[in-house]
Amino acid sequence: MFSRISARRAVAVGVAILSGVTLAATAASAAMPSPDVPQDVAALLSGAAIDQVQDAAAETQQQAADAASNSRALNSIGASVPDLSGRLTSGPAHQVYGFTDAFTHGEATEAAVEPTEEWIAALLSDGRPAGTIRVWKPQGGPAELAGYTGDTVLATSLQVGSRVVIVEDGTIDAYYRLDGDTLTPLPASGQTEFAGPVNLAEAQSVIAARRTQGAQAAQELNEESLGKDHAVGGAGIAVTPDRQGPPTAMVIGMGLLAAGAAGTAYILRRRRRRSLAG
Repeated sequence: MFSRISARRAVAVGVAILSGVTLAATAASAAMPSPDVPQDVAALLSGAAIDQVQDAAAETQQQAADAASNSRALNSIGASVPDLSGRLTSGPAHQVYGFTDAFTHGEATEAAVEPTEEWIAALLSDGRPAGTIRVWKPQGGPAELAGYTGDTVLATSLQVGSRVVIVEDGTIDAYYRLDGDTLTPLPASGQTEFAGPVNLAEAQSVIAARRTQGAQAAQELNEESLGKDHAVGGAGIAVTPDRQGPPTAMVIGMGLLAAGAAGTAYILRRRRRRSLAG
């Protein structure tokens, strides 16, 4: 017979299970992406942004070709611009997440990552990965094209469902997917600190240590620079890497911005990523 005590125990167990589920859901909520891609982001990626990227790539190649005889740098840039002359489309859009400041500082936190105002997708030329495209909503405003790359390796990695959490570590140009507490590096033309899937706790110790070392190196450089004479007055000031800033880039003629080699980033406007949390 099912006694009252058994009934009370069953209720207690049920409450405990429900509580556990609730707590687990709360802890994981910081890593969950928005359920839907904003309509203006989806519309931009299926229309105007594709046209803009195609036009920009063609213009960049033409500019490089016109100046090739006078500039080896521009000739090199032109050669590395992806061929986007075919039928260009975009793959699933992913909201870009970044590590929280608390996480990179090595602090105890349930919020390891936070959403940004950017979305990234694979660029497909005649159905084949040709690079990546990125759009953003500055301060929550209308979606705008942020830039594109010729990173076909990352483009292939992004060919997964739009609800997969994609995390970017802009300080080393690395990309990951986050599944619960497991961080998995995505194949890309950038770099990564991990050879395979790693627990978030282990990843945090490595990332926080790198940040601390970088800050110490910057401080030492500042101290060495202070008081020294420079060609154009003043002391040299080092700046620590900023996770929320744009990728390191160099300006090469006619306003072109490039970073990297195979994964060269062609940024169409200067931007600063802002967390949706603030």
